[in-house]
Parts: sequence; structure tokens; C-alpha cells
Amino acid sequence: SWQTVTIICKNQDQRTLITGNEPVTRGIVKSLIRAAQSSGVQAPRVDAKDRERLQLLERHIEGLENEEVVDSEFTIVQQPDVEFRVLRYCMVHWEQLDCKDSQSLFATSTAVIMEGPITYRQTLVGMSYWKDGYAILKNGTFFLYAQEDSEAPLVFIQLWGTHCGGCRRLKVDDHHHCFEVKSTTESLTLSVEKEDDVMAWLQAICEVVAGTAGNTAQAQCVQCSLVITPTKLYCYQEDFWGGPMFLLSACDINEVTTVFVDEDVRTYCTVAFGLTFESGSWLLCFDCEYELGQFETALASAWRDLFQIPLTFAPIGEGPARERARDAVSLVQTRFDRSDSVTRGR
Repeated sequence: SWQTVTIICKNQDQRTLITGNEPVTRGIVKSLIRAAQSSGVQAPRVDAKDRERLQLLERHIEGLENEEVVDSEFTIVQQPDVEFRVLRYCMVHWEQLDCKDSQSLFATSTAVIMEGPITYRQTLVGMSYWKDGYAILKNGTFFLYAQEDSEAPLVFIQLWGTHCGGCRRLKVDDHHHCFEVKSTTESLTLSVEKEDDVMAWLQAICEVVAGTAGNTAQAQCVQCSLVITPTKLYCYQEDFWGGPMFLLSACDINEVTTVFVDEDVRTYCTVAFGLTFESGSWLLCFDCEYELGQFETALASAWRDLFQIPLTFAPIGEGPARERARDAVSLVQTRFDRSDSVTRGR
């Protein structure tokens, strides 16, 4: 499936790169071979090392599909007349969406809780200085932008689950009215004009963490493996460095009703399920349009084999659903592609 590439050195040291992008993985392998050939050394041997991992995953899934019940959360319907095989294996960012309101694809709020100009401290090569920026608090996340009309954030801190490290008031010698927002990977030192602004920001952040600020959604996009078989969809969290794998969620393909797509942003889709599937819809974010297309093809093929009719693909119209999905995609992209991080140089 070309979702990962593992580079093994002569001293048996190895590094695994998770690309989630078949064209990129193939490009990396070709570049390594060309570099070796141009240097006059023996070209590296290319083996399908991930095949062993996939076979282990297949055996685990095949065992699940041969059982009547997996656990208290997932009920497996036996279909002995359908041959087991993996139709598609790919890396995605997966989010299970709350669909308590059956009339709405997304039941979460995308309202801005608080926003305004802010000053942040940036550290480069051991030296600190202050820069003007713009902060927005929404979707359970604190965003820091270079200016109000910037499209991509400089940095963001998610305020739900174990990602959040809290917030506190700070005493800084060269600036007044300062506070800090922390996560497991980031730390922002911020300054505002008035003490009342400090109190307002800290209160808003605490309300978001507590889940009381405007019905703020506290879901998250989780990097995982998506597996399609002729009868089911599986989301697995894998440890590619020799650790175990965990089943995050699973559903029968006959529960899928519609796949919602964004015609302008072809890197994500939303899979909607029938009312009997109580875990809500799935938001799936892919690394590129090619990977999304491969998923759509495999799912549509499995659906047609089951029902003999084409699967419904519908566009996501303007509104909270599309805004919520695009925000999630932006978070995923920014997480791996920050061109101007305020933490650079630390």
C-alpha cells in the first residue's frame, strides 16, 4: 500500500517514515535509489517490509469477522459466504463525530468563543523578542495568527484531553499583563493590554477545557490506519515500532448511507451511517487527493458488491458542517507543516 517506508542501515539502525501517501513513498524510494547510483555505491534493496505488518493486521481482522461479538462496543455480523480480503489499507486522521441531532451532519459548535489582538514571545537561537499577533479561541483550540486576516495559524494548542497542559498568569519583567497557554508540545507566552483582558482570556480557556463554552466540541482527529474489507470498515491505532495495535472503531459497510465530499478541498470526506449505528459519523482526513480517491473507489466497490447499486456521494454545502470539517483538515495540515512556528529554534 506504500503508506510507510522503513530505512534500515548497515548497522541495523532503522527509521520508519509514515507518509500516508503512496506517490510520496514511491518518490522517496526512487530518490534513494538514484542517489546511491549517482554516488557509485550499491543501490539499496527494496523489500515489502510492511507486508508482514499488514498480514498481522489481516489475521487480527479475520479473527474478528469470524466471531459473533468482538466486545461490548462492536457487534460483528458473520457473513461466511463473503471471502475475507483487504480491499484498501491507508493512513488517515479519523474523528468520530457526534450526531445526536439526526437532522444535522455535525452537532458540534464552530462559534468563535473569543478573539482579539495579542502579543506573543518568540524564541530564536536562544534569544527572545515580542511580536504582535492575533488570537482566536474556537473548536476547543487556541489559534495564534500573525495577523487578523492570516489564513493559516502560526501555532495552535488543542485544549481537550491529554493535549492540554493548562494556562496560568505570568510575571514577566519586560511586559505587563502576561499569561501562558501550554500543551504537551507547545508553550505560548502571551501579553495583552489590560488586566481585564488577561482574566477574560483565562476564563474563556478554562471554560473551553471544562466543555462549558458554547457547547465547544472536544473531539479530536486521531492518526490511525483505515482498513476496508468487503463487509466492514476498521480504524486501528498502530505502533509501527514493534508495539501493539488497538481497534478504535468498526462498522458494517451496509450501515454506510452517504459519503459527503468537498468539491473544493479534496483531502477529506465524511462517512454518514444509518440510525442503527449509534457512534455517529466519521470524518476522514487524507494526505492527498490520490489517497482519498483510492478510498472512495474501494468503498464504492464494496458497497456495489453488497447492494448491486452505486453508493451515494453528495457534496457538503455551505454551512457549519463544511466549516467544521475544513477546520479539522487545517489543524491536521498545520500540525505537520508549520512554515513559521513560534517555537522554532528551541
